[in-house]
Amino acid sequence: MKAAFYMIGRTVAEIETHEKVSHFRLAVEEKPKKDGEEDKKVSFYRISVFGGLKEFLDKEGNLPKGTKVFVAGEMEQAAPYEKDGKEIHGYSFVAREFEYCQPKVAE
Repeated sequence: MKAAFYMIGRTVAEIETHEKVSHFRLAVEEKPKKDGEEDKKVSFYRISVFGGLKEFLDKEGNLPKGTKVFVAGEMEQAAPYEKDGKEIHGYSFVAREFEYCQPKVAE
């Protein structure tokens, strides 16, 4: 079963380009408590892209580190795997929509 996801965050590294798929990592801050005293929690996600979106993002300089973006797509539970004798469960995030939240900075 697939579920939708929507995220706004900042890229934490350059995009990883492969033949059929590319990946980028996104840091997403959660909202602090209303009293404002608690530190923000940051979660990190590995986003996969395919097809035309992959081709667009693979162009040099289209997704530099620190870029604030909106990403929407599908999330599904990934097959469990073993690491150090423990079964690890995770999720797979595949982007279907992408939008810059700030103008692209020229280097």
